[in-house]
Amino acid sequence: MTTSQKSIAEMSSDDLCDLYDKLRSEVREAIQTNAPAELVLRAENELRRVGNQLRRRGL
Repeated sequence: MTTSQKSIAEMSSDDLCDLYDKLRSEVREAIQTNAPAELVLRAENELRRVGNQLRRRGL
């Protein structure tokens, strides 16, 4: 799942927290199932973007 920076900035804090949890699970699952590196990196980058937005909001 990918979301643009603009849509991340427009999301509610609750939705961002939910997305962060979902992405964290996706990253773990991708690693455990030996998914292609490209998919793991994409999920990790998205997780990082959402995490950065949460930190900007002080959450």
